Amino acid sequence: MLYLPVTFQGNRKRSAQHLGLKREEDLLTLRTIRQDVVKLRGDTVSFEVSVLSSPQVKHHIRRTFTADKLNLAEQSCAVASLKKRYGHLREVPLQTFSQVQPMLLIGSDHANLITPIHPIRVGPSGAPVAVCTQTWKKEVTRSKLDQETVDTLEKGTVHLTVDGILRNATPLLRKKLGPSLWAAPAALLPLQRATERRPANSPELASVYNREIRKLVH
Repeated sequence: MLYLPVTFQGNRKRSAQHLGLKREEDLLTLRTIRQDVVKLRGDTVSFEVSVLSSPQVKHHIRRTFTADKLNLAEQSCAVASLKKRYGHLREVPLQTFSQVQPMLLIGSDHANLITPIHPIRVGPSGAPVAVCTQTWKKEVTRSKLDQETVDTLEKGTVHLTVDGILRNATPLLRKKLGPSLWAAPAALLPLQRATERRPANSPELASVYNREIRKLVH
């Protein structure tokens, strides 16, 4: 299971209560660049996030890890002076911000939110790099089929705990008017009989076969 798709900054309990989120206590193991191992206590939550310019477009963030001690520093940027200094940024639609503290860290398991959708603007060595991602867009529209898929997953997904691990059981995704997966019994029986004969004539093969079936069932 992937963690850290998004991380909250500040007191996680107050933040969760303010947003009406259900928390589950969790422990995240981090390895630093010095190969030190640090265990960070926190919670996992699920929620939706939207861009201010497009509140109707919602991104579903599930199983998010949140903790208090993240130490995300405040940042400021004077865009006018930045564009004046770096020519490759002059046509980029940036906005000035002052003493802004990051609240969300989007990780690689939400690649659709961080993957560039336009060529990356790169300047001289040491200059800022501008990356245009999906969250810059004013509106993101889904096709009818994509929306049906998302609705099916949201309505039909069941959360199960298997051997102490939380897993998601999702419905089978198929087109509503897609062809039926059907074949006559007479066409399948010869293959089924041949499959059953092979383990019957080899105890070793039967043992392997049963072991693999048990793995699939588990």
